[in-house]
Amino acid sequence: MPEEVSPARYGRLAARTLGPADGAVIRDNGFEAFAKMSSEATRQLPGAVEEYRAWVRPWGFTPEDLTLPVDVWAGTDDELLDASWPSP
Repeated sequence: MPEEVSPARYGRLAARTLGPADGAVIRDNGFEAFAKMSSEATRQLPGAVEEYRAWVRPWGFTPEDLTLPVDVWAGTDDELLDASWPSP
């Protein structure tokens, strides 16, 4: 895996491509720490794959169908999730 061969290079690349807020977290915690975390996260790949599948596949309901209070947390600098979600 690239993160194991050259952790500093992998961390610097991730810090440049993941957006300013994520890049700052990576730089603040160290490129090698990010590489180690990435390597561990992908060690048992089926779990990571299932997380991505849950993120992109239809849920079978809309947030408006929920009948109990739900909090949706997202960072103000989140580039993966539209800040207006789940609002129309």
